[in-house]
Amino acid sequence: PNTVNYSTPIKIHPKIPPNLIPPSPNYSSTYFPSYAHTGRVGPPQFPHDHVLLHDVTSIERMTHAARLARQLLDYVCHPSIAKAGCTTEEIDVLLHEATLGKGAYPSPLNYHGFPKSVCSSINEVVCHGIPDSRVLVAGDVVSFDVSCYVGGVHGDNCA
Repeated sequence: PNTVNYSTPIKIHPKIPPNLIPPSPNYSSTYFPSYAHTGRVGPPQFPHDHVLLHDVTSIERMTHAARLARQLLDYVCHPSIAKAGCTTEEIDVLLHEATLGKGAYPSPLNYHGFPKSVCSSINEVVCHGIPDSRVLVAGDVVSFDVSCYVGGVHGDNCA
């Protein structure tokens, strides 16, 4: 059987450029989170000691975003997608297209300059790993953090 040797040094894998989504008349102005085109997150809309109470409509939007993020997480965790022999870059491309296909924006993309649509943490990477050309092998410990922006709110899941 294939085994992972944890005594070898961490290997750096080539990064592929981000797949940023340029402004377009095909998307409404509310489709993108504030940081989508600049990579900069704006100042908070409310003071830090402010508690925002959501109305029913806002809660429905959050529920929709969370459920969509869960569907997308289930998609990338499916054995036909996350499997030995594929790369996390390939998984990122699939998730990117699936997110857009659902009418949502992949939240990690360009958040503080993050270059990908999903966070993929493999073995010794604790969290928020950047997808790359490393080929997954049987025995890898894999975690995906899938987030989407839809309806002005973010949905976020990790497994």
